[in-house]
Amino acid sequence: MTKRSELQAKAVTAGYNFSRNITDVHTKEGTLGVAHGYLPDMDSVIQMFTGIDADVEMVECWSGSTTIAIFTKTQGQWQNVFVAKPPAQSIKIIS
Repeated sequence: MTKRSELQAKAVTAGYNFSRNITDVHTKEGTLGVAHGYLPDMDSVIQMFTGIDADVEMVECWSGSTTIAIFTKTQGQWQNVFVAKPPAQSIKIIS
């Protein structure tokens, strides 16, 4: 049996939109809901979503109803544009 990664173990839900239309701009966007108190690292999240679609452009991570991280790809490079700072005491940063 293959061991699950920490991201797989902490993920609550995941979604992917192959063409989201926001004011006539089409984006490829992923969403990842994780267990309360967990903040996934960008590399693991990007690896998961590029496995679905290599052309993914943005991933939003949330816990409950709170956005905890947003990762975007600009000019071919991934960047972390938002992470809840400071993380709540219950947030465990994994790198």
